[in-house]
Amino acid sequence: MKKLTLLLTAFIASSILSCSSDDSNTPILSPTITQQNNSEIIINGTNYSTVNGYLTRQTNDGTGYKNLIVLSDGEVLSDPYNADTIDANSYSNNTNNLVVLTVNSTSINELAEGTYNLDTTDYAGSGNLYWTTIITGITLNNNLIDNYGYESFSSNNSSNPVTSGSITITKNINIYTISYTLNLANSTITGSYVGELAELQYTE
Repeated sequence: MKKLTLLLTAFIASSILSCSSDDSNTPILSPTITQQNNSEIIINGTNYSTVNGYLTRQTNDGTGYKNLIVLSDGEVLSDPYNADTIDANSYSNNTNNLVVLTVNSTSINELAEGTYNLDTTDYAGSGNLYWTTIITGITLNNNLIDNYGYESFSSNNSSNPVTSGSITITKNINIYTISYTLNLANSTITGSYVGELAELQYTE
């Protein structure tokens, strides 16, 4: 009986140690992404931070497809956000870089996932990237854009017109992954953003 008790005790002790060892090998799951990662634009080989993301979208009293993705290293202080005149909006005094991408979503209810190609002719349509604006080297006066070192947007009025390009959007719960490529006559602007998009009211 003593031998049986000793064998039973040894077996239990061995099982406890084995479980303890297994627990230490249990993989630790990565936390959900909450911080932006690789959120920047690259112009002529220079990286510019755009760690803050915002979304403002037209509601059903308009076409319902128009969505503005606003990316910046500073904070957007305007809510509602003026979709027609971005330099009329207010920004925090640490704002140096600003990207505004106007996406005509394939959904009337949300900024839908997918790839959208630049088409400046289809203003009220859906499924296209309608307008792009890139500004760096911003100086502010009373939180309004007063000047800038570089600009590029999808119009021949720009000193660096964007002639073609696309944006790809995916979403995992509330985390967006956005990448875009904008082609100019002699160069290419690329950019990416990973993180939440804080929603602003839309106005124009």
